[in-house]
Amino acid sequence: MSKFKEYFDSVWYSSLSAKLSVLSFIVGTVISCLCLFAVVPIGEIALSALNTVGMFLILSGAFGGVKVTFDLLNTKFSNQISTLADEVRKKDTQPNEDNQPKL
Repeated sequence: MSKFKEYFDSVWYSSLSAKLSVLSFIVGTVISCLCLFAVVPIGEIALSALNTVGMFLILSGAFGGVKVTFDLLNTKFSNQISTLADEVRKKDTQPNEDNQPKL
């Protein structure tokens, strides 16, 4: 749970998509609560209310999914760059027999 809180705090302060994701989840939840408890339906719950809630929740998931996917790809890419840089450094520090001056 602490890793989730740490990740959420880092994303919340740096990302507009995280804020939009949380906001759309809250709006979707509020609309669904209003439709279920506050507004007395006349016969049946209107499909437009259900569609609206669904769209807000899909929007929330999309923002969250894009952020997580981007972070995952970014981490993989930075690890590949670090591995390549370490290999190049290791290769440069090893003595190369072809470039040694002949005495």
